[in-house]
Amino acid sequence: MKSVFEKEEAYWTEKFDAEDSLCCLPFSISSNKVVRSDLAANLSVIERPLPPELSARILALGNGSDMAVYMILLAVVKSILHIYVNRENILVGMPAIASLDKDNPPVHEVLILKNCVSANSTLKSLLGQIKTSISEAVAHQNLPFRKMVGQLNLQYTAHGVPVINTVVSLSNIHTAAYEQSVSADTVFRFHADNGVITLSLGYDSHRYDPALMDRMIDHLFRLSSVILFQPELELGKVELLSDSEKRQLLHEFNDTAADYPREKTLYGLFEEQVERDPEAVAVLFENERLTYGELNERANRLARTLRAKGVQADRLVGIMAERSLEMIVGIMAILKAGGAYVPIDPEYPEERIRYMLEDSGAQVLLLQRHLREKAAFDGDILELEDAAAYREDGSNPEPVSGPRHMAYVIYTSGSTGNPKGVMVEHHSVVNRILWMHKRYPIGAADTILQKTAFTFDVSVWELFWWSMVGSKVCMLSVGGEKNPERIVETIARYGITTMHFVPAMLHVFLEYVESLPTAAVLDKLRSLRQVFASGEALPPQHVARFQKAISAVNGAKLINLYGPTEATVDVSYFDCEPNEEYPIIPIGKPIDNTQLYIIKEGTGQLQPIGVAGELCIAGVGVARGYLNRPELTAEKFVRNPFGASAEERMYRTGDLARWLPDGNIEYLGRMDHQVKIRGYRIELGEVEARLLKVEAIQEAIVIARDSESGGKQLYAYFVANRPLTVSELRGTLAQGMPAYMIPSYFAQVERMPLTPNGKIDRKTLIAMEGKLQTGLEYVAPRTAQEAQLAQIWQEVLGLEKVGVKDNFFALGGHSLNLMQLVQRVYADTGTELPIHKVFQNPSVESMAYEIWESGSDGDSCHFVKLNSDGPVNVFCFPPGSGYGFSYLELAKALEGHCALYAIDFIDEIEDYGDMVERYADEAIRIQGQSPYVLLGYSVGGNLMFEVAKALEKRGCRVSDMIMVDSLVRQLVTDAMPDEELEDDIVEILDLVEGMKEGATRNPLIRDRVQQKVRAYLTYGDQLVNTGMVEANIHGLYTEETEALIRDHHVPTWSTATRQSYSEYRLAGVHAKVLHPESIAVNAQTIQQIVRQIAGPTGEVQKVLL
Repeated sequence: MKSVFEKEEAYWTEKFDAEDSLCCLPFSISSNKVVRSDLAANLSVIERPLPPELSARILALGNGSDMAVYMILLAVVKSILHIYVNRENILVGMPAIASLDKDNPPVHEVLILKNCVSANSTLKSLLGQIKTSISEAVAHQNLPFRKMVGQLNLQYTAHGVPVINTVVSLSNIHTAAYEQSVSADTVFRFHADNGVITLSLGYDSHRYDPALMDRMIDHLFRLSSVILFQPELELGKVELLSDSEKRQLLHEFNDTAADYPREKTLYGLFEEQVERDPEAVAVLFENERLTYGELNERANRLARTLRAKGVQADRLVGIMAERSLEMIVGIMAILKAGGAYVPIDPEYPEERIRYMLEDSGAQVLLLQRHLREKAAFDGDILELEDAAAYREDGSNPEPVSGPRHMAYVIYTSGSTGNPKGVMVEHHSVVNRILWMHKRYPIGAADTILQKTAFTFDVSVWELFWWSMVGSKVCMLSVGGEKNPERIVETIARYGITTMHFVPAMLHVFLEYVESLPTAAVLDKLRSLRQVFASGEALPPQHVARFQKAISAVNGAKLINLYGPTEATVDVSYFDCEPNEEYPIIPIGKPIDNTQLYIIKEGTGQLQPIGVAGELCIAGVGVARGYLNRPELTAEKFVRNPFGASAEERMYRTGDLARWLPDGNIEYLGRMDHQVKIRGYRIELGEVEARLLKVEAIQEAIVIARDSESGGKQLYAYFVANRPLTVSELRGTLAQGMPAYMIPSYFAQVERMPLTPNGKIDRKTLIAMEGKLQTGLEYVAPRTAQEAQLAQIWQEVLGLEKVGVKDNFFALGGHSLNLMQLVQRVYADTGTELPIHKVFQNPSVESMAYEIWESGSDGDSCHFVKLNSDGPVNVFCFPPGSGYGFSYLELAKALEGHCALYAIDFIDEIEDYGDMVERYADEAIRIQGQSPYVLLGYSVGGNLMFEVAKALEKRGCRVSDMIMVDSLVRQLVTDAMPDEELEDDIVEILDLVEGMKEGATRNPLIRDRVQQKVRAYLTYGDQLVNTGMVEANIHGLYTEETEALIRDHHVPTWSTATRQSYSEYRLAGVHAKVLHPESIAVNAQTIQQIVRQIAGPTGEVQKVLL
């Protein structure tokens, strides 16, 4: 049957599309903690009359019509919204128009009006649009509101009130009823009376501060004063800022002029320091070191060889080396010879290495001997270890390069599929480093940790800062940048005072530091004074964790830096004060001799404070340009429109940012599709171009999405003419791209979803979670160990589901979260997995088996945490199967009520007394102090009783013991005949959910399972429970067990405690109390007991180590 609202539905469906959303002013910085008001009536208000000439002009243009006045006001508000948010489709709410006909009240309190506003729009053209949209909206309003706005995915408050971010009203014609029926961020309430129009701006004070609102009103009035009198003037030509605002943005915020030795070079400043103290230690690497004099001499001898091979000013020299003394000697030698170094990561694919060498035109390549096979190079190759590469003369060569010559060329990702080389000159680096030294001074007692790959421009200050001021640099051992434990040990061993982290690695580092006792943090990080973060956005939660884990202990400071390679490493800084809480971390203020501008996209107009635009950079740090890319250089390095001379240039970053009122800048992301992953800048277009080179792929879109750890991951969506596996895609991409550029997730789709206007619908792509591929079918965890590992993987990788056969690296794992994974596995299982074992066993299944195979270090001897958390720890002892896996479903049901730890029967220890003590050790390892809560099912209850006695003998207090269908063992049982024992083993395995069809498929594992069950049954047969404990005992029995106790006078645990004893009824039969058919009821019983143990506040003493 056709809808009675068919005409209306068709209108609104055509009016809105998937890319539309309601428009609102940019939120203030304090908007991270928002309590949304349910009603538009509950807003703060600023009331200001329009200047008299504006009121008069609007009323004159309205010519006596209140509706015409409203349309003019609406046009002005939509214009300012367009300018502030840089969107063309502007959607706002219009309240219902008051009706004189009481029998026909308005259908809706608010209608949504959509208009297209662009830089080319004029007031005249916009008024025509608005008149049409209002009349059409009123004509098609006979439709339920939710159907009307269905295309918009409108938000609703907890009370079902629609959220209409911006509402514009004129009280002369609009009812006020909407204020009680919508939620809004801003409401522009106008009122015309006696020739004066007044604006009462309602705003949500949780999202906006009054100063921003006042400034916006000023801009609204200034815009009105132009377009009302020039209705055919394009909006893009209106100057919004006042002279005082321009002065603040251009001069006050950019007051950075400072002296620096602009005639000096990097190597010249180093040579000056050599003269001052040649015997001072310059470089440390593992057990090796070089003094300033030794480094200078070696570099000089190699430089003379390079000079003889034709290296002169602006000549590029490739260097492919791992962190080492040879690497720093090679870099210094290239500079002293007059050339510029081109760093090449030996881990790059051969194709990328070949391209960089060819594009740079390098005639000489320095490398370490063991890397020679990685370079297919026709020019001269010099091995850094080869004595023949070093001339005898160790004196300083005569300088042939100056401050305006290149110091290095670093390649960054390029949208064409090939990287592009950025040319940076000496004077730019000198300014950057000496600014850093002025603000964050270091001296002879300081040591910088050099851990950043030298292909990443952050390495530049690590490589040169110390050399100018008499400090030292410590080269972190190869691979150590991915290992937080090694970083901590290096800091402690070498007295590191200054270092850098990409935020993603800072997260991993903090996780490790947070796992250390405070005393260990103070001891190992005692020397650390300042930590710099850059490379990607720094999340405020990382700062808070740094403050708590490090600043509070040793007083170290965290500094956020920002800058593209094209502007010499960093152009802005923000000091994260130790005692401050930050909703966002700004990228800060400009450094010396640097000017930062925020410009409206596609124009030369400055954006007001609080309004987003493209961040542009001018000053001495701006690079020379892109090597061999004159067109791209001309596009990105433009004349500075605010400069004092025509020669001054400005770099357009493509980054979206906005000024904050205090002169700091907030980074908002990329304007294009360029992102940073773990500090490396990646053009999504380059990844897409590589995907399209795969023969079967017809379309490809790559999207960067936030991960759980605060970083970003790449998701690739593609259309292909045949099914493709992830391993096939990864293998192909790896031939031409570094690992950090390969997407973490792949989704093959039948066709790309499109919006009604024909664009790729990225929102729909992002929603296609179910289609993300890792190359394998999902297989659920089948053992407790697999379940625990899968949970750890999910948390580390930020995924909702991980199968036991999934590959860690195919799921998006990389070097940083690999270390995080190893730490989590150790923290949660007590098993320390060597990194090479993880590479060998990159699936949950094989990792679980590796832990199992590790014998005494495996999961048998450790409690495994089966759920997330709760107010009390409960330690569970295994039933007859011998495996803690039996408690998995119970753990899920008790999520949030308790943290449930399970352990297997320890069959590796022959002496039963020692075995019981080992259980006590493990409980204490997890929870460092009393009281303890224990649970045992069946024979697990008998084992638990013995462990409780052992804990009490050590002086620990066991507060409660939960006996799940367990009876006191009073007599030694005769050993079972082998045949009967094997029958019992088979019966037990049949009863354990997932055991028979899961863990026992592998014959080796099957033998191990049977061995454990046999050992547990043997232990139970000889066990006699004697004595009493001080714990409360909760006896939970099935109906059949109660009958056994009653009919055969079997004693309960009531005689085994000096404290209270209580009984509860269990659902089901003994063998299946933890099976799906009984678990819900039985879990509720245990929940009740746990709540009673935790007390009314839910607080018990619990220490997690």
